[in-house]
Amino acid sequence: MEAEKTCRICFTQENQEEMIAPCGCKGSIEYIHVDCLKRWVTTSGKIQCDLCSKAFEGVYLKQKLPLWKWLINNRHVVLGITVDCT
Repeated sequence: MEAEKTCRICFTQENQEEMIAPCGCKGSIEYIHVDCLKRWVTTSGKIQCDLCSKAFEGVYLKQKLPLWKWLINNRHVVLGITVDCT
């Protein structure tokens, strides 16, 4: 029998069919509601997990951020990019 999934953002077990495992985290922090993840990505401006550093699968940031803020928030994803402002 499969254990009950708990959303790592809102900590509820409601709407389990709407939960996904979008990154490499396992165990009690593996699952998250799609809506909770979208809200977190939009609020934080990050497209990768703070815990395992993997980019979230199937989640894209629709909100446009200033380039400097996007680069700071996603520095683990874009380590190879260099910006020369001279």
